[in-house]
Order: sequence, then C-alpha cells, then structure tokens
Amino acid sequence: MFQAGISWRGVDAKWEGIRRAFSDFDPAQVARFGPDDVDKLVADEAMIRSRPKIEAVVDNAQTLLELDAEHGGFTTPQPTTTAQL
Repeated sequence: MFQAGISWRGVDAKWEGIRRAFSDFDPAQVARFGPDDVDKLVADEAMIRSRPKIEAVVDNAQTLLELDAEHGGFTTPQPTTTAQL
C-alpha cells in the first residue's frame, strides 16, 4: 500500500513510524481509526503522510474484519472447487 508511487527507500526509512502509527498492524485497532486519527497521522513526520494511503489502510482493516466475520476467519479452510460448496 505505501510503496505504490514512492521509492522503496522512502518506505523503508519510515517503516518503524508506519508500523507504530498503525498499532503494529492490528486490524481491530486500525479499523477503529476515525477522521481525527487520520488527521494526526497525516501530520506525523514519522509517517508517509498521504491521506489517501492512510485512509486506504483504515478501509482495508475494516474490510478485513468484515470478511473475517462473514467467512469464519482466515484460518478456516475455504472450498477450492464448486464440488466442495
């Protein structure tokens, strides 16, 4: 997500700030981020301060949790053929 359109060196240099800002990539915590949280991240110099990228991470965390709830988690084997449905 953050590497698109940015040099890998730039992402690597900010990675610890990104990890910290997104609560060690805990989707349950990130999904609860609201507009004020996004505003804080946009202002954080330890981050890549792209509002669309930050908002996408929050949206992705929300979608991940919705899919997890709908399909019983990501560790549950899913059908791979129509015969298994």
